[in-house]
Amino acid sequence: TRLTSDTGQVAGAATEAVIVLVSDSIKVVFQVALMFYLSFWLSLGFFVIAPVVAVLINAVSGRLRRISKNIQESTGAVLDVAEEVIAGHDVVKVFGGQDYEKKRFFKAVERNRVQSMKLVATREVNVPLIQLIVALVMAGVVFIVVSGLLPQAITPGDFTAYMIAMSILLPSVKRLTAVNAVLQQGIASGIRIFEFIDELTEPDHGDVVLTDCRGRIRYRDVRFRYGADKDEALRGVTLDIQPGSMAALVGKSGAGKSTLVGLLPRFYEPSGGEIMIDEHPLARIRRQSLRAQIAYVGQDITLFNDSVKNNIAYGRAGDAIDTQAVIAAARRAYAWEFIERWPDGIDTVIGEDGVLLSGGQRQRLAIARALFKDAPILILDEATSALDTESEKYIQAGLETLMRGRTTVVIAHRLSTIKKADVIFVLADGALVESGGHEELLARGGAYAALHRLQFGA
Repeated sequence: TRLTSDTGQVAGAATEAVIVLVSDSIKVVFQVALMFYLSFWLSLGFFVIAPVVAVLINAVSGRLRRISKNIQESTGAVLDVAEEVIAGHDVVKVFGGQDYEKKRFFKAVERNRVQSMKLVATREVNVPLIQLIVALVMAGVVFIVVSGLLPQAITPGDFTAYMIAMSILLPSVKRLTAVNAVLQQGIASGIRIFEFIDELTEPDHGDVVLTDCRGRIRYRDVRFRYGADKDEALRGVTLDIQPGSMAALVGKSGAGKSTLVGLLPRFYEPSGGEIMIDEHPLARIRRQSLRAQIAYVGQDITLFNDSVKNNIAYGRAGDAIDTQAVIAAARRAYAWEFIERWPDGIDTVIGEDGVLLSGGQRQRLAIARALFKDAPILILDEATSALDTESEKYIQAGLETLMRGRTTVVIAHRLSTIKKADVIFVLADGALVESGGHEELLARGGAYAALHRLQFGA
């Protein structure tokens, strides 16, 4: 709503409303000046009604702004519910959530309707009220002239001109009063937009540009919490990953594996401690330079409503893309077998978030994207979880080829996929509890051996 509805409201306030505001304000000033020129005594009534109108407009403006803000927020809530239901329609159907979702939707729509009615009511009461005040002044003027109460006489011609000026003034006042609602909606939307625009961007004070990255990664007493009132997600983690090695992170859900990996590309900053790549502290490395050294494949795949080619070569779509390199990456990810069957091949558009693909196909394209990037550091978050056994066998072979000479960090849930890891780090409650090779950790009979027994029953 900030990108679409709010910007539309601001555009309306900045164009049509401003045009009315400027043109009719000039008319009002001119007509009032003319009326004072024709009869100073008759025009003294404006000194009486001006403060009343000003107070009224101020009160209405504040109310209009509050209601407009509520409308934009309630519109966002309606879209939020609708998006969730559409995206999760299969879950809604299977679990019989139609009635519940209808109630959620109608509740959000009803709040939006109530706020919209408040806006209409405030706007529609405001305009006639201002007009009534101006009309009362006109009636008072006529009464004073007819009753002969004026200290200074006015000629019939001047009185006629005075009444014409007032009649011209009335429509301008009406338009200015009506446009106030549009203006206040634009102001409320503008506040919401600038709240978003004024959010701080990622700070980047690095002065080191990584070139010829070897891929040594070190965590030194790293701590992290997601908020000041939250418990620590990482509690003093210290580990060392050698260049070109495969390191696996294992542990129960909530142990801190994803948090630990998310700190590496600086998606967020550690609360304490230090992370280093090739002897350089992460805080000193330019973000763009750092992220250029990292390829990532996760369980939650993000694809774009674009061609297969542009998805695999993502980040270089604006440059000249090496088609043969794209095809080679697709072959190594075992994706070429379904891509070549499509009439448009790698130029096939895959739909929003790859909706036209199966889960396995989406994951293979994500792996192809990482293969194409050919970065010295590779992060895999259970990258073969959506694949069948045959596809996984081929991709594992491709990943093993990719991992040669590269530092690979694997978040593993299935321990069978990390037996060949050079080092396995076991996390529990945000702390590193043990590390070593697969056989070594099994022999110790500690946390890793307990996880192994849970999965394999031995």
